[in-house]
Amino acid sequence: MSKCNGIYYFILVYIQMVLLIPVTFKLLRSRFSKLGWFVTPVSIFLIRYISLWFNIELGFPFQGELFVFWFGFYYLGVSLKNGYINLQLSPKCLTNLCLFSLVIQGVEGFIWYWMGNFDMATTQLKMSSIITTGLFCISAYIYIEAGDLNLNEQPVVLKKFLKVLGDNSFGIYLCHMLIIRILNKLVPMANVFPINAIFVIMISTVCVMMAHRILGKHAYIIGV
Repeated sequence: MSKCNGIYYFILVYIQMVLLIPVTFKLLRSRFSKLGWFVTPVSIFLIRYISLWFNIELGFPFQGELFVFWFGFYYLGVSLKNGYINLQLSPKCLTNLCLFSLVIQGVEGFIWYWMGNFDMATTQLKMSSIITTGLFCISAYIYIEAGDLNLNEQPVVLKKFLKVLGDNSFGIYLCHMLIIRILNKLVPMANVFPINAIFVIMISTVCVMMAHRILGKHAYIIGV
């Protein structure tokens, strides 16, 4: 499946995550809940970094198809949504952490690129990228949920937009490659960032929302 189109490897990951739902909640409710936070960083270090150190070529399923690489994001989302963790971070502190992590990610990416490893330079499966994405996920969650904390100073429209993106994110992920290819054929400036990102997100979101409207409760059949 992931061989015909690179993005579809995540369907395999999604299946693994669904099967792990009972285990995940059992772990969160146990005294060993902190161990869940180590699954992704330890796996990336042992499988990705150590294999590169010893020049070991990794094949399927060690290029991203295993749940362990993405479990940290799932664990974070479940923990936040169900109140297993309560983050007390000021907006300024969180902003500084995000900016610092972006710098670290850029430095690590440059180092890998300088060493001739374009895959590690651009992949999400490196330590700095995992940390950066996690921090931005936390920032988005706190921003959206700020109204519950009596900090509702942000524009309502932007909050609603972020919620729409979140609700339709998996469908956007599944169809965005098709949208990119169509735009590359039809729109002259489609390869220019951030124009391409804006167009792809907007069109993909509209397509997913239309699929929900047309198919209703049967939309799950096509994965949205």
